[in-house]
Amino acid sequence: MKALNYGSLNIDFVYNVEHFVRSGETISSQNMAIFAGGKGLNQSVALAKSGIDTWHAGNIGEDGEFLAEILQKAMGYRFIINEFSYPKEIKVGAQFPISFKVVNSGSSPFYYNWPVEVALLDPESHQKVWGKILEEVNISEWMPGDNWSVDEHKYQIAPPTYHIRKNISIDAPIAKGKYILALTVLDPAGMQPSLRFANENYFEGGYHPMGYIGIGESVADTRLNPDLFFDIQSDKSLKYQFKQPDK
Repeated sequence: MKALNYGSLNIDFVYNVEHFVRSGETISSQNMAIFAGGKGLNQSVALAKSGIDTWHAGNIGEDGEFLAEILQKAMGYRFIINEFSYPKEIKVGAQFPISFKVVNSGSSPFYYNWPVEVALLDPESHQKVWGKILEEVNISEWMPGDNWSVDEHKYQIAPPTYHIRKNISIDAPIAKGKYILALTVLDPAGMQPSLRFANENYFEGGYHPMGYIGIGESVADTRLNPDLFFDIQSDKSLKYQFKQPDK
């Protein structure tokens, strides 16, 4: 079952006062709180939490971006990388281990098994130098929690943590030096980054950088400067690219 909901998305300003205002009276509020509201938003969140494939149509202003974020979290998958580990230095041709943990904090799975790619990026341009698809990693199996509580606004059964462990090797000639190890999900139609994780460490173009790594040389510090990250909501570069069939 699918539902398309046309409805309002509002910002509710709630004021706490000592008593109901009487006719002709002016009083001051004790405090104010801001909440997400609107019948349309509430209906879409409830539909999504009940397991229905939900689509929403509505208008928001510049100050209402958090309303769209609430809908996105409620109506679809939300993959969060909680942990990522790898060696500081690797050699071309030699196997090296990577390990990461993912949780789906959204309300639904991603229904297609798109490939997960580990990539090396140029530390200056952030362009891909090398990449490898991780075998036997099925993102359609990354399930959300279950038994949503309307009163507590959370799942009674927490989403499982998926621990991915792989041994991979760089199977192409790569110059020695310092690179950025990154993770992304590719659309198999054009093999371009098209699905993003819900993490702030993000580069324009669809790659999530994990840290610096040395190829044939050691790296003293693997940590990235957060100032390098790009606002994920502002990235308009992701696109679909279809390969033309051979004539």
